[in-house]
Amino acid sequence: MKRFIYLFTVVFIIVSSSFSQEVKRFIFYSKIYDLESNSEKIFCASNTGILIYDKMKGEFQNYGDKEKNLAGEKVFSVLRNNNTKTVLAFSNEGVYELIAGKYWERIHESIGRIISYKVADEIVFVKNSENKVYEYSDTDLELKRINEVIRNFKSIHKKNERDIFPRNSFKINDLIEVLDYEKIDSQRYVISTRVGYLLIYDDMRNEYIINLGSVYDDKITNIFKSEKRMFFLGNRINVFQNNRYDFINIPQLKNNINDISGYKNNSLLIASRSNGIFQWKNNDLKSKYMIKDGLLSNNILQVINTNQYIFALSRYGVSIINEAKKEVDNIKGIDYYRVDNMKYFNDLLILQKKDGIIIRNIENNSEVAISASDLLNDILTDIEVVKHSIYVSGNLGISKYNLKTDKIENVINFNRKINDILFYDNRIYIGSEDGLFFYNLEENETSEFRENSELSSLNILKIININDEIFLKTSKGIDVIL
Repeated sequence: MKRFIYLFTVVFIIVSSSFSQEVKRFIFYSKIYDLESNSEKIFCASNTGILIYDKMKGEFQNYGDKEKNLAGEKVFSVLRNNNTKTVLAFSNEGVYELIAGKYWERIHESIGRIISYKVADEIVFVKNSENKVYEYSDTDLELKRINEVIRNFKSIHKKNERDIFPRNSFKINDLIEVLDYEKIDSQRYVISTRVGYLLIYDDMRNEYIINLGSVYDDKITNIFKSEKRMFFLGNRINVFQNNRYDFINIPQLKNNINDISGYKNNSLLIASRSNGIFQWKNNDLKSKYMIKDGLLSNNILQVINTNQYIFALSRYGVSIINEAKKEVDNIKGIDYYRVDNMKYFNDLLILQKKDGIIIRNIENNSEVAISASDLLNDILTDIEVVKHSIYVSGNLGISKYNLKTDKIENVINFNRKINDILFYDNRIYIGSEDGLFFYNLEENETSEFRENSELSSLNILKIININDEIFLKTSKGIDVIL
């Protein structure tokens, strides 16, 4: 089969996006340690800095700024002296005072984790995990160690004195053991849980709402939508439905999830790291396929379900499961070792590796292998099928392979590392380590997303389209473009 390479190059000129889109912070990767508030804001001390909930705007503010949010620091607690309105933050890098309600000024080296405090007029006494006592005076404007015996210290966390946060909203009770809470208004609260989950509770509606909180996970690897539910995959499965979260916290799935796919009768196929493929439905988890059933490995990296086949990708190749015939065929060999990504399109299984792509016809087992150099790159990072063309991203840009004519075209040269690409609305969305970009297929023009500065991070790892809303998985969380 001949392949023709077109060497014309679209001139890479970044222009501003010609339309405006709104960015919403959807998920934070943060474990919450403590909450404190004043009349305007709620300060959420976390392992990644301070998340700030703006009561007037009704949302969490953008964070990632060292001066405004102590980004990158592990903030153990935030304390406020109600008498003087002074707000102090205690992190692994120092002790800070909030100046003019806008930025944090370092006033002392770190004194470690704070476990209790006491307020007496203009003085705040704090005790750390080593039982050392310090005082901060608004008169002296300094923090100093003292040896006096101070009694009647209080825990830095509020106690849940009445059952305002019902447990029956979640399936797993221990996930919502309230550690601390702060009022937004007469009926709504920002609460943190014992395991570090941050959410909002509406007392009037008697339910939990997400409203740009943090998901109970360290890192989300993928997002999947099935009917009215969205699944966020990480160390466990987080389910988002009707503007609230739930959790599938099954012991066999903890730290054991790679991918998810829809399956018959409203069930899911779960690609695991050590148990092959599970089937999950209505909180019932069953083993579906493993090595003993014909798979190449029990560590399944990706799973795709079609009307006829289930494709299971592992490091050693691809297992093709024909459930009607109860057959499992394996594609393996050195050419199929360490495949990074797979797509299925019109009987074609398309496999992407760092050094090339393989296009295999499932019906007649014919295949075409194309090297990264033929695709005008050194290292490939992603593939996207648009009509009868495969768009391939790499370290040098994006090229296109026409499945009908076997022609290869250079689409754009790109001087940034591309992590992921997505076709939507006649444009190629380009997720790079320096932000989001678009390539317009009709106008052959590349533009930069105008709201890049509003993203949780410029390092865009994955782009996902769900119901015409674009979700961006970044190195710091998940944002949605509306």
